[in-house]
Amino acid sequence: IFDFRFNTGGTALARDGLVLLFNQTVATVGFDRRVRGEDHFAMQPDPQRPASALVIRGDPNTFYNKPIAILIGPGSISAGELEARRLSFHPRARIFGKAAAGGNTGSDNINLGNSDWSAMLATGPQYLVSTHEYLSHKALEPHEKVWFDRDDVARGEDTVVKAAMAWIAKQTTGVADEASGSLPTQFMLQQNYPNPFNPSTAITYQLPLNSEVKLAVYNIAGQLVRTLVDRERHNAGAYTITWDGKDESGKLAASGVYVYRLEAVSRVDSKKMILLR
Repeated sequence: IFDFRFNTGGTALARDGLVLLFNQTVATVGFDRRVRGEDHFAMQPDPQRPASALVIRGDPNTFYNKPIAILIGPGSISAGELEARRLSFHPRARIFGKAAAGGNTGSDNINLGNSDWSAMLATGPQYLVSTHEYLSHKALEPHEKVWFDRDDVARGEDTVVKAAMAWIAKQTTGVADEASGSLPTQFMLQQNYPNPFNPSTAITYQLPLNSEVKLAVYNIAGQLVRTLVDRERHNAGAYTITWDGKDESGKLAASGVYVYRLEAVSRVDSKKMILLR
């Protein structure tokens, strides 16, 4: 569990830690800044915050192939929200809490010539590398909206942590015990969770053998909506993949019934799921 609920950010990024958790190179976000001149809509890459500096260069040797719960809230500010968003690219991550602060804007310090005063100038927005969608005032949203419950607080319990732990317990049921070296004994595609869902859902499957894997989402007419795993080689074990409810072009898929289909170890299985906008 990674708790960003009361993290106001700063200049230190979680680069080294994210390398240990991921097994692939993942482009996450970048920053643009306004171009000087009369075209007030013209943007260019921010040289101080290039997207290349925010790429996660995962290490397959240390890949954390277990559920990761990310806790956020209104106190997830600046880099506190940025690092929670980057961690959310992990294939087994799920976000709990309330929406983050949502600033997502680069800024420069302004020297006012007086140490008693300080000022910052917003220079340009953060964006998703996959779609170049600008994120200014678009807060990172939780997959599961939950916050402190009065009765839980009276008992000294954290409602958000309880929800995260309950999800982790579900995800780890039947997962290989790394300490004992045991692995799944059969091919299995589990029902997605949650279902119905909005905006995203997790799909878990088990492989008894090393195998090439394809996992894709189709609409009820059989048309491809999104390829989640494209003929990748996976070792035997349990895997959880998150579908963010978007199609191949990055657009939000419409409400309706969808089918997710898994091809692996010379087997094919599929299940239905419901997206509610």
